[in-house]
Amino acid sequence: MKQKKKILIVDDDTQFAGYIALLLSNSGFIPRESYGWSHMREVIKEEPIDAIILDMILPDKHGLTVLSELKEWERSKHIPIVVLSSMDNYSYKQEAESHGAVEYLVKGNCSPDEVVAVVTKALLPI
Repeated sequence: MKQKKKILIVDDDTQFAGYIALLLSNSGFIPRESYGWSHMREVIKEEPIDAIILDMILPDKHGLTVLSELKEWERSKHIPIVVLSSMDNYSYKQEAESHGAVEYLVKGNCSPDEVVAVVTKALLPI
C-alpha cells in the first residue's frame, strides 16, 4: 500500500488554506495547515512533511526569509517548496527560486488542477 504524502500549507489566509487543503485531500494527499512561521516550525518538528506550499506574506515573517531558513534548517532542507502567493512579481519569483523554491505560482493566475499538478511533480524523485 502506497503511503499518502503530507503537504503543509503555510498561508495566513485560513479560508484559502482550507480550500487548498480540500483540493489536496481530494487528490489523495494528507494536508496540514499552518498560518505562520512559528506554527509551521512546530508542525515540521512534530511530523514528517513531504512538501510545503508557502505564501509570501505571513504575519510573523516574510516568505522569502522563511524559504531561506527552511532550506538551511536540517529538518526541512530537503522538503520541496512550492510558493503560492498573491505577489505577482518577477523579482520575487526569481529570488524564491534562487532560495530553493521548486515553483512560484500566483494566486488567481493558476487553476486548482495546476496547484495539485505542481505539488505532485515536486514530489517525484529526481
